[in-house]
Amino acid sequence: MSAHSFDEISRVAGWADDQPSLFPELRIYNASGRLVYQNHDGGRNARMLRGLPATIHELSPIANARPLEAAKQAFPEFRSLDPEVTNHAEATIVSIMLGGCHGCEVQDQAVSTEHENLLKNNVNVFLVYVSGNKQ
Repeated sequence: MSAHSFDEISRVAGWADDQPSLFPELRIYNASGRLVYQNHDGGRNARMLRGLPATIHELSPIANARPLEAAKQAFPEFRSLDPEVTNHAEATIVSIMLGGCHGCEVQDQAVSTEHENLLKNNVNVFLVYVSGNKQ
């Protein structure tokens, strides 16, 4: 996936709020496309990734959170994916990391380590690397 400005992504996905942008970010959506996990702590996110997909059913949807469909609309790369792939996953992970972010390394390593296992277990993994530049 190409690098994007987080401001651009937030605007299109409806993620923009009054909170500062923190990295890394991990978002996990359940099979229904509901957001069930969102966190900026790379260590906690790494532990969460290692527990998937078994722990997905323990997570409750976050009230008033934008659905996976909103995230898919934020990225041209997501929109071009076959709906048969994106709509029939056990879960979908969106891992967002800032280029050059030292604090993102733990999460990035966990995604790399768990990637094959997640795919084998019908979990989509979308990696997003954002630039620090505002557009």
